[in-house]
This record gives sequence, C-alpha cells and structure tokens, in this order.
Amino acid sequence: MTALTLVLQEIRQRLFSFLPGVLAIALATGVVTASFSLLEAHDRETALVLQNKQQEVQKEMDAMEDEYRKITKKMGFNILILPKAQTLADFYSDHQATHFMPEESVKKLAAATITTIEHLLPLLQQKITWPELGRTVILVGVRGEVPFMHRGEKNPILYPVPPGTVVLGHELATSRSFAVGNEITLMGRRFKIHAVNPPRGGKDDITLWINLSEAQELLGKPGLITGIMALQCKCAFADLPKVQAEVESILPDTQAIEFATQAQARAEARQQARKTAEQVIAQWKAGRDSVRDQIKSYATAWAPIVMAGCFLGVAAMAHSNARERRQEVGILSAIGISQGNIFAIFLLRAAIQGLLGSLGGFIAGIALTSAFSSAAVPLNTSWMLVPAWLAPSLLLATPTAAALAALVPAAVAVQADPANILGEE
Repeated sequence: MTALTLVLQEIRQRLFSFLPGVLAIALATGVVTASFSLLEAHDRETALVLQNKQQEVQKEMDAMEDEYRKITKKMGFNILILPKAQTLADFYSDHQATHFMPEESVKKLAAATITTIEHLLPLLQQKITWPELGRTVILVGVRGEVPFMHRGEKNPILYPVPPGTVVLGHELATSRSFAVGNEITLMGRRFKIHAVNPPRGGKDDITLWINLSEAQELLGKPGLITGIMALQCKCAFADLPKVQAEVESILPDTQAIEFATQAQARAEARQQARKTAEQVIAQWKAGRDSVRDQIKSYATAWAPIVMAGCFLGVAAMAHSNARERRQEVGILSAIGISQGNIFAIFLLRAAIQGLLGSLGGFIAGIALTSAFSSAAVPLNTSWMLVPAWLAPSLLLATPTAAALAALVPAAVAVQADPANILGEE
C-alpha cells in the first residue's frame, strides 16, 4: 500500500479534521490572489479612464482650435508684412506709408512652402485729402487674395473690390448720405458705391477701398504695394517670432507685425485651457495613485499576517492530527513501515491540504476581484487580471509551506516508541 493511498484513506475517514486546514489555506491564498488582482484591475481602469479623459481633452482642444480658426477668420487678418525700412510709429500714427515693396513680393511668398500664415492679400494704403470733399480719408487699394501654390483653394476673408467701384467706411457714407449704387468722384475719377461697411469704431470708418490697380494709378505707385496682410495658421498661434522668422527667410527686406490683439488673447486662452485640462487630469491621476497606494499598503500589511496565521493554524491542526493518530502510527511501525514512510505520510497530507487550499483560494480570489473591483469586471474574465506568475507560484509555494508547517508535528509523531504507544490505553 503506497503512502498516497494511505493518505487518501485517512482524508476520507477524517474529512472534517482535514477540511479546516484546506479552508485556512484557501483563505490565505484567496487574500493574496484578490490583492494582486484588485491592484491590476485598478491599474487597468486607471489606464482606460486616463486614455478616455485625454481623448476628451484632445477633442475639446480640437474643437477650440476650430472655433478659434473661425473666430480669427471673422476678425480678419492679424499679420501685416511691411518693408523693413518702414517706421511703425509713422505707419500707426499717420496711416501713411513711407516705403513700399514690389507687388511681385506676394507672388514670391505664395510660391514658397510656408506653414505659419495663410490668406495673402496685397494692399496699397495712403492717407490722402479727398479733393472733391476737402476732407482727410484713408485710401486702400486691394485685389483678390493670392492663393498659395502648394495648397488648395480656400474661401477668402476679403473679396476683391471690382474695378470702377468703391467700398466706403460707415462714417464717410453717413456723413454725406451716400448709399449703395450712388456714384462718387474721387481724385477726378468716377466710382460706383459697391458696398458700405457697418460701423467698426476705428480708422475703417473713414476708409475707402478700391481696386488695387486703380489705387496704384491714382497714387502714382505702379507695381507697388504698402504691404501684405495675412492670417496666422493655428500652428503658429501666439508665436509671432516663428511667423517673423519664416516670412523674413523668404522676403528678407520685410518685417512681420501682429496687429490683432484679440487673436493673441484667444491663443493665450486656448493655451491656458489646455494647461488647466492637463492639471485636472494630473490631479485625477494623483488621486487614483493614492487609492492604489492604499490598496497596496493594505495588501502588503494584511496578506502576510493572514498567511502566517493560516499556516500556524495548519501547524496546529497537523499537531492535533498527529496526536489523534498515535495508535495508527504505532500500528504502522509495528507492521514494519519505516519512520521515513510514516513521516512522508504526514507531509503528503499537509501538501495535499496546501494544494487543494491554493486551488480553492485562487478561485475565491478571482470571485472577490469580480465582486469588489470598481471596474465591474465580469466573473468570466476576472482571471485575466491575475498576474501570470501568481498561479504557478501559489501552486508550488503553498503545498511546500503547508508541508513545512507540518514538519515539526510529523517529526515528533514518528519518533515516539511504538511499544509505548501500543501500551497506552
């Protein structure tokens, strides 16, 4: 009769003394399994929610960028490219250009692979005296936007003024009761009013816009322009030096200035919104990390205590089992079974307890993970949260630990004298 057969028969006969040891070990391994699985579930949930939050933030940023693009387009151009020799103080105070650039410059810019600006519009601007009315006005000659050769066509911000027509600022029109369709005389030439702009509260209210070629003729500036208006691309929001560097690398005798402060403010607001969103995500992640640290601290604090307590219980039960089986040990010794074989029977019994307990605890730990995980993990997938190394470690370490716990009681049992044991009543 083998040692395993003897152990299995003994387990069947003393099932109720065998099961408590199995349950104690199952409790310990269940705690360990659930601890590691809950940590893994927490980490996976954190990664998933973090990914979703980052995607939400990116969608919000994309929507903000799109809205910003629409707003800046409605606001109009916010970059003005002027000759480098042009003094900005004179240009701003007198609205009068003292230096000019060739109209061909805009074509050179459009032919270049430039990424920081779009919507190129050449213009000729001068402050003049409207001789027919005897008042100072600003005359601006414009043409259609010049498309970039390496990009597709875009809807223009400002449409060209048809030849022979004029667009009037609000104050100029209302002060003389001019209306669309009326004809006016400007510097000896007749123009038909094409449109009247709404009030804008600035120099635009005393500005006349005519076709660029006609402005060049009236001002005696053939082939020349004051500058080029453009709109910053979203890739260069709030980054005027980047725009300047790129423009000046193509047109070295120019300077790029930003004159739409609202665009700058909105770009800064967008950057602040992204920074705030990133701070919120960082705070949320810090909170999740804090919860994880708590779970880990509980696991590292209680799991060893539970394990130690359970295996002390196994040792105590092994000792009790050895005392109950003193007569059996004496009989086995008397019929010639060696002490080594009897010793192996006790250890094998404890190892089977450890094996069955680790299996049961492993299953129980998976069930606990499904029940208590905030990620609401289905029971049939909870096993996927268990680290790959844990199951084989438990199946090897637990039976070994149980056998070690029974080592002392088994050694004491086999060292007793069979004659004395059999002589006991």
